[in-house]
Amino acid sequence: MEKKENFLYPIGMRNIKTALAVFMVLLCYQLLHRNTALLAATAAIICMQDSVEKTLANGLNRLVGTSAGAFIGMLLLYCKQALGIQPLILLFAPLGIILIIWFCNLIHKPQAVVISCIVLLIILLEQSSQEPLIYSVNRLLDTLFGIVVAFVINRYICNPSQNDQKGEEP
Repeated sequence: MEKKENFLYPIGMRNIKTALAVFMVLLCYQLLHRNTALLAATAAIICMQDSVEKTLANGLNRLVGTSAGAFIGMLLLYCKQALGIQPLILLFAPLGIILIIWFCNLIHKPQAVVISCIVLLIILLEQSSQEPLIYSVNRLLDTLFGIVVAFVINRYICNPSQNDQKGEEP
C-alpha cells in the first residue's frame, strides 16, 4: 500500500490561544480607541508559549527588554530635542544599540537584547508628537498589555498542567 503524505497539519492549542490573544488585544484596543495595538499584539504572539511557566519567563524577558529600550530611547529623544538636530538619529540609534546590549549583559538578561533594540528603534524612528516620556511609557504599557493577555489566556484556557492535576487528559 502506498503511503500518502498528510498535507494537513492539525491546529494545536498554542495556535488557537495565540490567535485568541491577538484577537483580544485588537478588540480591546479598538474598544479603547487606541491605535497602537502593534506592540501589544506582537508581545502576545511572542509570549505565548507551550506552558504557562515559559510564557511568564518570556514575558519577563520581554518586559525587561522593552523597559530598557523605552528608557534609553526616551533619553536619546530628549537629547535630540535639546540639540534640535534630526540627523543625530543616525548616531543615536547605533549608540542606543551599544548601550542596550551592554546593559542587558550587565543585568544578565541577554535574552532581552533583541526586543530591547527593536523597541529603541521604534521609539527613535517612529515620528511622534508626544512628549518622549509619555510616548515611551505608552510603548511599555502596550507591551505589558500583550504580555498579560498572553499569560491570562495561556493560564486559563485549556492549560495542560491544570488538566494533568485534575487527572484529565490534555
